[in-house]
Amino acid sequence: MASILWSFFANQHGIITAPLLFIGGLLAIIGRYFWWPVGIYTLVLSFLVFVFEYPKSGRPPSSRNLTQTNHSRPYQQFLANLLSKLGCFYVNYLPRSIMYFVLGIPCLLSLSTILPGINLLITAILYLIGFFKKECWVKIEQKEEMYRRITVLQAPERPPPRTFSELN
Repeated sequence: MASILWSFFANQHGIITAPLLFIGGLLAIIGRYFWWPVGIYTLVLSFLVFVFEYPKSGRPPSSRNLTQTNHSRPYQQFLANLLSKLGCFYVNYLPRSIMYFVLGIPCLLSLSTILPGINLLITAILYLIGFFKKECWVKIEQKEEMYRRITVLQAPERPPPRTFSELN
């Protein structure tokens, strides 16, 4: 039986949280709530969360089997190459969990950013569970065979052969 990969849940939850942070930040600024500068903070945080969460992790070698394949998101290799240079801070899920927990606390100050802040804290908890299960971020290697050019077949120059009954 396959084990649950908590980091996959955390990654999907983080991707969903980024637009919520953006919308909550816009509502805080437009609504001029008492803590409306938190809305500006939340807008910046939404882009940061999206950049960190867009590159999807591959399956660890211990959990791979023939039926499960790694599918990357479109154009994720550019961000994955950039973020993998952060080393242990990006590959290990404990620093990411702590970062999301600390960055999510100010989101609880404004009415329109409470729900996105709670979602960011849930993402931090999911990454913490993934850390305790000894999961880490694995870069998905691009396969060359996926990008083969499709050869276009030429149209036939002669018509197909027909029987005498089809000609009449």
